[in-house]
Amino acid sequence: MVEFRPEDFFSWPDYETVRTVTRQRMLDYIKQQRTLLFPSGMQLIFDNRHTLWFRMQETIWAGKLFPKKDILPELVIINRMLCDSGEWEAHLAPVEQVSLPPKADPWPEELSMRIGTRPELVLAPDMIKGNHLSSAWDRGLRFRWSLDPETRAAFSHIQNPVHCSLALLGQKEISEAMTLKLRRSLLGDWEPLLSGGKKG
Repeated sequence: MVEFRPEDFFSWPDYETVRTVTRQRMLDYIKQQRTLLFPSGMQLIFDNRHTLWFRMQETIWAGKLFPKKDILPELVIINRMLCDSGEWEAHLAPVEQVSLPPKADPWPEELSMRIGTRPELVLAPDMIKGNHLSSAWDRGLRFRWSLDPETRAAFSHIQNPVHCSLALLGQKEISEAMTLKLRRSLLGDWEPLLSGGKKG
């Protein structure tokens, strides 16, 4: 894992010149390759170096900051979200049509990843609270999965379907099956990562 440094990001005026194209490209990437949808509209969004770079860059743009000169307290938090090989971290996010309490996000009674082997593998995540960034991307409910080599192999076998189950506010539901695009993207997170956040 290579941590982000201030020089990995554009200053806000430089980012402004490419933001429209970059933002749309990243929104499409997150929707197509990093998001798992539940029937209620809840989304489990898996972060990686690209999505975290985008989140930090948007924070810099919103604050009109110059990363090489200004203090970036969010950078410490972003670096804590980076994962090593064999790990994934995701955040649970509602969409507009989901009715949720107006204050704090509700904490799910259950959230697990299910790999359709025989018998089924049920993977409970570590639960991480906190991480309040000045960005609409962070809902404050974060989960990290750590997979051993045997479980990684089961996930990598594309014929094993993968879903997530969620129990929230007394309602239980099963996500759509992970698409091939999402699974390949998640597996790609474990390939050797190069530094150079501006590619984000």
